[in-house]
Amino acid sequence: MENNRRKNQAGIQRKNLVKQENISKKIQGIVSLADYETDPFGSYTGVPRDHSEVPVQDADDL
Repeated sequence: MENNRRKNQAGIQRKNLVKQENISKKIQGIVSLADYETDPFGSYTGVPRDHSEVPVQDADDL
């Protein structure tokens, strides 16, 4: 009986690990779609990529 319970627990742990891996892969897939060349959330950092460029701050950055 104890042996069956351990097997069931091991099976549940494997299933949970597979679920976590699948979720991680889906999240990674979503994150990889992000376009980091744009600023979709309007989060002004004040630091342009090109240091000779003057950063542009618009109303949603205030």
